[in-house]
Amino acid sequence: MSKSKAARYLGNLFVSIDQLGNAFAGGDADNTISARVGFFANHGSKRYQWYWKILERIVNFTFWPVDGPGHCHMAYHSDAGEDFNPGNNVLVHLLLWIFVLLICIPLIVVLYLFYALQIVKPRMIDHQQAISGRLRSVKKKLDGIIVEIKEESVVSDQQMLGSSRQMLNKAKDADDIINSSKKPE
Repeated sequence: MSKSKAARYLGNLFVSIDQLGNAFAGGDADNTISARVGFFANHGSKRYQWYWKILERIVNFTFWPVDGPGHCHMAYHSDAGEDFNPGNNVLVHLLLWIFVLLICIPLIVVLYLFYALQIVKPRMIDHQQAISGRLRSVKKKLDGIIVEIKEESVVSDQQMLGSSRQMLNKAKDADDIINSSKKPE
């Protein structure tokens, strides 16, 4: 197995463990803990933001040697559009803390040792590349919707039409923002 294939395999394995931990701790099974923490620390209710900010500091510190600053917020950006569930009872939040601490403490030791040995280094996020990748993913999802509608002979209803219009309006907003932020030629 090549180095890049091994890295991808390990990355996928860690993400799946992270998603499992998030599900155990009352979050959506499709989100990582980092994305959930990034969302609630930066976009959640002000009332509980302090709680999520503490978790964000721990997770960001853990992953700094490989991801650089802002790991949780970037994870949220990668999962934006997903449903984020804060979990609404003390047991769920206790499980989240236990999972974060059990994972982060050994990872801190390993990742900072690798950093000291210059095996890993913090990467700087290329936001243009990241956004372009997410736009390609959206296009693939839309392609899948089109295929499903055609193959299954789906007849649209008011809810589907409304969702389609909302998506088109958001796409137009994104297009306007992207065009207005364009570098002069």
